[in-house]
Amino acid sequence: MLRLKTLKIKNCRGVRNGPDLNFERGGVLLCGDNGTGKSSYIDAIEKVLTGNCKPLERVKGISWANHAPHIQSRTNPEIELIIGDGKTNHTITLNQNISDSPQQVQQFVKSAKNCPFLLRRKTILEFVDSPPKDRYIALEGFLNLEKYYQFEKNLKSCEKIIETQKITLIEKIKKIRQTLDDNLDVSNSEFVVIDSYISNLNEKIRALGFNQLSSLNDIDDLKSQINLKVQDFNVFPESDKINNFTSFLKNISDISNLIEEIYVFIQRYSELLQEEKNLKGHYYFEVLDNGKKWILEDNLTHCPLCNNEINVNDVINFVNQKVSENKKITEIQSQFEKTKKEIILKLSRQREIIESARVYWIELDNNDFPDSLEKIQSSIIQIEKDITNSEPLEQLLISVNIFFNCKLEEPITEISKIIEDMKKSLGDNLDYRDLVELKNSIINLQTYYPQYKLLFKELEKNLEDEKNLKLIIKLAEEGRKKAVQNFIQSIGSKANEYFQLIHSDESIGNPQLSVTERGIGSISLASSFYDKIGDPRGYYSEGHLDSLGLCLFLAIRNLHKQKNPDFPLLILDDVLHSVDYQHRFKTAKLIFEQFHDYQIVITTHDRMWFENLKLFCKNQPYNKYRISSWSLEDGPGFGDQKSDYEWLISPEGIQANPADKVIKSGRLLEEILQNLCDSLSISIPFRIRGDYTLDPLWTNFYSKTKTSTLYTENQTLFDNIELLRTQRNWVGAHFNDWATGLTVEESEQFSSSVVGLYDIVYCKDCNRYIRRISDLIAGTWRCKCETLRYENNRK
Repeated sequence: MLRLKTLKIKNCRGVRNGPDLNFERGGVLLCGDNGTGKSSYIDAIEKVLTGNCKPLERVKGISWANHAPHIQSRTNPEIELIIGDGKTNHTITLNQNISDSPQQVQQFVKSAKNCPFLLRRKTILEFVDSPPKDRYIALEGFLNLEKYYQFEKNLKSCEKIIETQKITLIEKIKKIRQTLDDNLDVSNSEFVVIDSYISNLNEKIRALGFNQLSSLNDIDDLKSQINLKVQDFNVFPESDKINNFTSFLKNISDISNLIEEIYVFIQRYSELLQEEKNLKGHYYFEVLDNGKKWILEDNLTHCPLCNNEINVNDVINFVNQKVSENKKITEIQSQFEKTKKEIILKLSRQREIIESARVYWIELDNNDFPDSLEKIQSSIIQIEKDITNSEPLEQLLISVNIFFNCKLEEPITEISKIIEDMKKSLGDNLDYRDLVELKNSIINLQTYYPQYKLLFKELEKNLEDEKNLKLIIKLAEEGRKKAVQNFIQSIGSKANEYFQLIHSDESIGNPQLSVTERGIGSISLASSFYDKIGDPRGYYSEGHLDSLGLCLFLAIRNLHKQKNPDFPLLILDDVLHSVDYQHRFKTAKLIFEQFHDYQIVITTHDRMWFENLKLFCKNQPYNKYRISSWSLEDGPGFGDQKSDYEWLISPEGIQANPADKVIKSGRLLEEILQNLCDSLSISIPFRIRGDYTLDPLWTNFYSKTKTSTLYTENQTLFDNIELLRTQRNWVGAHFNDWATGLTVEESEQFSSSVVGLYDIVYCKDCNRYIRRISDLIAGTWRCKCETLRYENNRK
């Protein structure tokens, strides 16, 4: 089974050039003050294993590319993570393509991307202190919902296709309906009703002396009867030509309606040009919008144009910002493109109408098409060409002016007179025209109605498919919510089990997570506080919220480990902030007992919790590091990770100079007093910042112990501390120059007294400080296993 072995980083975040982290089989404990580079190591592990670094890639305006390099070097970070199974080591570097790596390395990296193995304090706050929708977003990365989202995405893509097909079918049906309405004199019909069309036809059929239609099956017989009667007319070819040309002549006269629409287009064109003049630089909306779609739909990691590596969040944020900044020009461009398509379509239709009129004109044995119509057609062709080719506005205006100057009335009047004369020369052919009109109406009904029926049937199927697909999408969303609900119920149950190990004998806990019915993704969080059940933010302290968030994450990690047992990594980055001694102690115990088979990496700024952690893994293979210094030029520096107590009783501490010994002793005394004042419920004067100094801690503790056997059995030790504790202020707190004369004997007496106090109040068997048991036996101070026990006679 692969585990972390060594992490080497250079020019990454707060780390300039190491030092390296070496991982034992159990893991690593790393302690350091805030701002000394602890999280830089964690960021590097996350980035090299998952390809992402959430603190830098989930915040608008922040990115790995811009903020990961060390602020002075500004060169690309170098990260090298060595992993191994005890026999063979493998190296993973930043941006490495692992497709050529051994299968077990590929699986390890895949697991890192799919399993939530890293928790930061910020993540706890985001989850606990967020509204339900944001809480879902904060948790979804841990839930591994990608397969659900991909399935829903595919369904919605199908829904869009069906929607497009529906719109196309409706448009086709509308056109057929309009054609039938026009030819059969039916107005304002929403649907094609065959009875209405047959009824209208029968009126014409009766007038011409034919048998009426009862259904479409009678049409062929009726057509044969009409054709026989039409043969009695010997002038119908000329009449057909005249009628055809007359209909086109009517359409030509509608060209005048183009003038107003061309004016609208020119206005849109002018607005666009003016806005582009005001634009700084270039703005290509379609390039940005399509690029954004390609990146999201294809999960691109490299630019499709230059193949350079891209940060998806950076690109999306840039596109959104650019589009927002140019919202006005985008709207004008959209209106312009819409108007452009419409005007080109209408110009094309009118050009085709004139060309058809030319054909019919020639059929009427008139070879010379009127010059005025020729000129109109030429100007229409030129305008269409200018608009299609996006010619400059000045060129377009020249073409438009030629068109506006064409006098359409003169040729129309002239041609109309010629047509009327031709009709008169043919004599009275009303019956013939009625027969031809009836025949055309019948043919239209026979041609278009079956098409309509097929399209309408297809539309009905489309609507049924749409209905079924919407149901499937709904069921998919409900299925995802149910799967998430089942998952988070397990999380809540396990989290409560962990929470009770930290907060036993407290009437709080039982976290309840639930997916809300409303919205795509929302998770509500409730918890119990004595007899109340509600939002924990309303009842819990900050420390309890820290514990709750940590336990929820540990429960999630536990469930993922069950599904992926070959990836036993757990990283906690400075997750505790406002937790008292007892709860810190229990949290450390929980982690190492419940997750003993994991490789655990923990960073913390809290020296006391660091000591708790060291205590629980003292017999396990762990490396412990303490960051003792940090500078912008050199980054972090590792120092001695021993606790003050361990150092004072070590050969190094015994031989140390008096000033160093007093500094360590004073710090240990402060730690002892903070824990004892908490566990023995000793009151201390309130300080709003909570930074209690040695004097009030010692004064109140010393006073409280005077009536206890703890004092009477160790009076000399207590009196020595009372007498010598000012050394700490002289040397430890201020390091005054005049205090450098402190003797070895004086420092040794103070140091040995503080070490002695630690030995009589901290039990090394149960690893607990003595504490006040309860009000029922208020006079007893003892450790958990009762190896240390004192009576307090204060009444």
